[in-house]
Amino acid sequence: TDIKKLILSKIDSILIIEQMNFNDINEIIDKTANKLNNGTKLIELYPDLKNDRATYELSKKLRQLTSIYDSYFLIKNRFDIAKLIDSDGIILDFNSLELPLAYKLISEDKIFAYEAFKEEKIQTINSNFDFIQISSDNIIKTDKILFTNKQIERLK
Repeated sequence: TDIKKLILSKIDSILIIEQMNFNDINEIIDKTANKLNNGTKLIELYPDLKNDRATYELSKKLRQLTSIYDSYFLIKNRFDIAKLIDSDGIILDFNSLELPLAYKLISEDKIFAYEAFKEEKIQTINSNFDFIQISSDNIIKTDKILFTNKQIERLK
């Protein structure tokens, strides 16, 4: 939709948080707040699949934080948490549900991103995703590929 295009046009980089790399939620929140304060507009959480409660609590806090900074929050492959916290969208990959099924779980008004890996053939990815991010430079950029690894920062 036009609203999603407008949102995505304001984003020039992504901050990915890999939850399993942290033991302290407050450390994640502090570092993320610093990045948001410096202009980051899109936060993505790659959740720890072993701890649903901690992932939910972290997601809730990140969602509140991104709301304060007028930024956006997406979570990878966790439809349940995305719905509970009213995230701005979800990130899918080759192991995820097909996009039509994803639409049944979360409103089509949300942002649907796809994380591609260098082994994937870009032509096989559903063109209905709002954007594609790639973890490699060895791929031809198309209008749907908005982010490559040069624009993706991982929280450490």
